[in-house]
Amino acid sequence: METNLTISQLFLLHFGCRYFLIHLTVVNKTRLDTIKVLAGVLVAIAVIPQACSGWKPDQKEESNMTNTPARVSLASEVDANYTQLQNLLTARRYKEADQETTRMMLFVARREKEGWLDTKAIGSFPCQDLRTIDQLWVQNSNGRFGFSVQRQVYNQVGKDLVKFADQVEWRVYGAWKNYDELMDEEIEKAPQAHLPIESFIWELASPLGIWAGVEWGTLFSRVETCKM
Repeated sequence: METNLTISQLFLLHFGCRYFLIHLTVVNKTRLDTIKVLAGVLVAIAVIPQACSGWKPDQKEESNMTNTPARVSLASEVDANYTQLQNLLTARRYKEADQETTRMMLFVARREKEGWLDTKAIGSFPCQDLRTIDQLWVQNSNGRFGFSVQRQVYNQVGKDLVKFADQVEWRVYGAWKNYDELMDEEIEKAPQAHLPIESFIWELASPLGIWAGVEWGTLFSRVETCKM
């Protein structure tokens, strides 16, 4: 008489692709068909971890790609190198970044000898370079700083420089701050659109601010023309 097969537990599969717990208890003689079943199970168990191990890294890589912000293009129409400005902004060294912005804009406009930008230079400033500088500021300040951000605030207050200066705290109680006062503050807590300040404009305008209005108006107009 043939002895009956008893399988108390064929297998217990715990998903997670790392741990597979299999309990097999075979009593007496194993049937041929059971051997075939077990062989199929073992093949499946061998394939599943490989499939999972091949899937998880792809999922992680996709997640990293989603969470990593795109890097700003450092393109320039005049072969300007914006690496230093990028490094300063990435490190949140805003005062140094503002001064580097001034240096780069003078270089791009070929006004390093003069040390400031006139209306003509600002009005014809290369759009690609203006966009690169702006995007470096925007991305490294969580959208709080940059020429395009300043233009939005400027438009919101009716393109009035005095109201704009009050909004971004370049003026306090009707008094214009000098450049050092503006940059000595806790920049991380500064209001939206506070930076960049552009020392080449500010040094010429301080403390009156009247002449600066012409240059800032020209700069914001250029930002709009460049569709930023």
